[in-house]
Amino acid sequence: MLPDGRYMLANSQTKEQAILDTLSLTWTLLPDGTVLTVDTNNPGDLTHSERYLPSSGSWISAGSTIVQLDDSGSHEMGPQVLRPDGAVFAAGATGYTAVYKPSHNSNKTGTWVPGPSFPDVMGQGQYDVADGPAALLPDGNVLIAASPGVFHPATHFFEFDGSTLTQVRAPPNAQAFESSYWGRLMVLPTGQVLFTDTTTDIEIYTPTGTFKEAWRPRIEQHPFTLVHGRTYRIYGRLFNGRSQGDAYGDD
Repeated sequence: MLPDGRYMLANSQTKEQAILDTLSLTWTLLPDGTVLTVDTNNPGDLTHSERYLPSSGSWISAGSTIVQLDDSGSHEMGPQVLRPDGAVFAAGATGYTAVYKPSHNSNKTGTWVPGPSFPDVMGQGQYDVADGPAALLPDGNVLIAASPGVFHPATHFFEFDGSTLTQVRAPPNAQAFESSYWGRLMVLPTGQVLFTDTTTDIEIYTPTGTFKEAWRPRIEQHPFTLVHGRTYRIYGRLFNGRSQGDAYGDD
């Protein structure tokens, strides 16, 4: 979702993008790029990223991710999640992660710094996210599913707190049989996270942290008298939260 309410969609295999105007329900074709994207089909630069500027309809480089995040063979990579501090956590299909910190000037590139790597589990291999889900928890941590190699089991779950990756409990069946590719996460109104894997087995993750008061949505203007059945307008901040909440792979 762009700031003006339009919806942006991109083809993961081509340079095609489009924007849906949710008022007129019409599509407008765009040049190459997205709001923030890490290239996964750019053999000339395996660490390149780009930013789309809705205000000008133009594209700029978002700089080098420093570490390679996409798997060169499958062109897969992991999800990217905006945290409350304004930084984007990007998980790679190579075992690496990176953190993007945007510039205060929207026309500037911003900076990437390498994040913590996923562990290399004895007997299983290097864990990564070659497609897989992530969700933003109420305390700002990112819950993410990882597995070894491309589409191989088993899945382990981790929380990223802005500096470190800490392994947390995973659903028992995911640990034994599934790649991160099969999982989907959705943040619930309770702050818990729903996990599904295309089977009838549904799990709930309950995080231990909580939100900061500054992150709470605020109503700033509203009518003082309400009548049932009528429509009213209110004004405020953070009605849509601080992030998209959920993400999945490079799709």
